[in-house]
Amino acid sequence: MPDVDFRYILLGALAIALLYAAFTDIRSRLIENWLNGAIALGAPLFWWASGMSGGEIAWQLGMALVTFAVLAALFFMRWIGGGDVKLLAALALWFAPLTFFQLLFMASVVGGVMTTVGSVLNLAPAQGRTAGRLFVWTSAAVSLAVMLYVGWVLTGGQPVNLASAVGGSGAFYALLCAVLLFMSFGSIVTARHQRQRLRIPYGVAISAGGLWALSAHVLPLLHQASPTVLAG
Repeated sequence: MPDVDFRYILLGALAIALLYAAFTDIRSRLIENWLNGAIALGAPLFWWASGMSGGEIAWQLGMALVTFAVLAALFFMRWIGGGDVKLLAALALWFAPLTFFQLLFMASVVGGVMTTVGSVLNLAPAQGRTAGRLFVWTSAAVSLAVMLYVGWVLTGGQPVNLASAVGGSGAFYALLCAVLLFMSFGSIVTARHQRQRLRIPYGVAISAGGLWALSAHVLPLLHQASPTVLAG
């Protein structure tokens, strides 16, 4: 069995690769194929260093294939970039299923914040002369608050009992529906008044989710658990 330090080296290399992916996506809106390939090819070394069984490796491969298939469909619908698809599929080879799903949630929160801020900043000047401007900014603020709250809970924050705060579950669900409708209409108004096509570097969000998963889940397990527990 290799020394545990080798796994730290591999995880450190993954963290550096994620930082580089975020940097290149900001600079050129492109995550290069060689980088995604290197991340994918590094996963088998981590499996070996972690002492993973054949069944556990099969789970990792299956999750990567499913991730690629689902995201490839979104790519053909032009909802996500090709580099983002490859990066997420490569990361699926590294993380246990539950941790990978948490990575996806965190990346979605960060990506949602980036999209909301970018969309508001990209509003056409004509929108500033209408009452819709206030509506857009208000719905954007609500969206940001919701996404930041979700992110806070995901990073270990204790969920607040919102139902009791607003007078019971009935009032809470009514308020939730109103907020969702408000956010939906705000998103529609924002999308219809964009100055130019918005290009968000979602590689930054994916990298942030990966770095968070490493620091919050993988490294603590590496400190206290056996290699087999880490993989599963």
